[in-house]
Amino acid sequence: MTVTQLSEALNQSKQTTYKWLQAGIIPAYQLDKTWLISRDEVADWVWENRNSLRAGHTPEPGGEHELTNEPD
Repeated sequence: MTVTQLSEALNQSKQTTYKWLQAGIIPAYQLDKTWLISRDEVADWVWENRNSLRAGHTPEPGGEHELTNEPD
């Protein structure tokens, strides 16, 4: 999946998509200047963050299921 395809799928600008990639918000890998984006990993990420995305919030790096040291 390309950055253009990802930005279209997320209905975001390419600039926002690059910011999210560089911040580690969207799961992807960078080799030199090329981003490797797995369609399956992005689909899982969208599913995990569907409530945040629907509300118009920027998800945090690591998604909603990030481990913390706080008790439940």
